[in-house]
Amino acid sequence: TGQVFSVEDSAAPIVTETGEQLGGVIVFHDVTEQRTLAERMAFMAHHDPLTGLPNRTLLLDRLTAFTRPGTRSRAEFAIAFLDLDGFKAVNDTLGHSAGDELLRQVAGRLQGALRDSDTISRIGGDEFVFLMADLQDAHKAHRVTTTLISVLERPFRVGTDDICVTGSVGVAFYPQDGLTADDLM
Repeated sequence: TGQVFSVEDSAAPIVTETGEQLGGVIVFHDVTEQRTLAERMAFMAHHDPLTGLPNRTLLLDRLTAFTRPGTRSRAEFAIAFLDLDGFKAVNDTLGHSAGDELLRQVAGRLQGALRDSDTISRIGGDEFVFLMADLQDAHKAHRVTTTLISVLERPFRVGTDDICVTGSVGVAFYPQDGLTADDLM
């Protein structure tokens, strides 16, 4: 059928009492379901369940790797925090399901605005963090953050409502603003 299975295998020889090998027994065990579950759990441990974006844990892992001496060229980079302005009002007036849908749409637009080398993560609530590799110039950072803010300009359609949101952005540069993940955050 062309279906792919994950298997574990084991093999054992069949020998006579005198040590002569007669053959062998090979056993295959289908572990597709267990492997799929393990992969799903690993994904869930490092990604936001609402947006599918990397979460705070994965972001800190990547930041630590970028700043660890000897494990990377220690190239300069930037991180940007984006907080949605007035998001609480969406939850309060339209409900949490509308807020969740808004966050999913915002995440999709923001993700589409980044370069392939950049990482976007949702670290909680309405806060997103961008890890932007090889970005050390304030003018380039301004262009990138302006692009991120501009994707919020068009209203978001949630149910029958058009929702307008804005965002506030702050940027930190490595190594100027900090040498460790904690310092930069």
